[in-house]
Amino acid sequence: MDDLKLLLKGYEEGLVGEKSCRDYLKAIGHKFFQADVISISPSGKYYLWECKNQERFKAPPFDGHGLPIWQVEARLEFYRLTNVRPILWIHEKPSGDIYIQFFDVLYSGKKFITHKSKRVIFPIESFVKK
Repeated sequence: MDDLKLLLKGYEEGLVGEKSCRDYLKAIGHKFFQADVISISPSGKYYLWECKNQERFKAPPFDGHGLPIWQVEARLEFYRLTNVRPILWIHEKPSGDIYIQFFDVLYSGKKFITHKSKRVIFPIESFVKK
C-alpha cells in the first residue's frame, strides 16, 4: 500500500506542475491543449492521440462517438501546422470495444454537431473497430 500512496503522491505533484504551467501560459496569452499520447511509429512518423473512455452516442441522427468541437478544431489546426496527424481512440463503455480513426478522415465525412453541448458526433461506421 505504501508503494501505491507514493505513486499517487507523485501523480498529484505532477498535476500541480502541469496546472502551474497552464496558468502561466494563459497569463502570457498562449493557446494550448494537452495531447493524451504522442507516439512515434517504427518508421519514425509522429502521431498525436486523443483518447476517450465513453458510452456510444445513440441515434438520432446516428449511433457514434464524438468530442467537444474545440478539441477537434485544435487537433486539426495542430495537424495543419505540424503535419503530425491526430488520431481519435475510443474505448467504448461498457463493451470495452476500441474504435480508431484519423481526425481529418472523421471531420471530412458525415458528422453531427449537438446543439446544447457543441459536441461533434461521428457515425460508428466512420471508425475502424480494433
